[in-house]
Amino acid sequence: VRLPNDEPDALLLVSRPYFNGYRATIGGQSLVVESYRGLVPVVRIPAGTDGRVTIVYRPWWLLWGGAAALLSALVCVMSGWRALRS
Repeated sequence: VRLPNDEPDALLLVSRPYFNGYRATIGGQSLVVESYRGLVPVVRIPAGTDGRVTIVYRPWWLLWGGAAALLSALVCVMSGWRALRS
């Protein structure tokens, strides 16, 4: 994205359904992700910005759920290994 300084801020609409948990950055700078009527994510890009926009979906519950699933799998593997060993 390359925006001139003398223009207003740009709005980037992403063709995905909006859920809480989207994060956007450009050149290491955090951008605000809002929603358009609760339907699609909208990223406001300030005038004078130049760089690659990165948008990721990482809600807190997905990170904690993944950690819990990994821990459960580890417990199952260790239990199976212990059962086969004895």
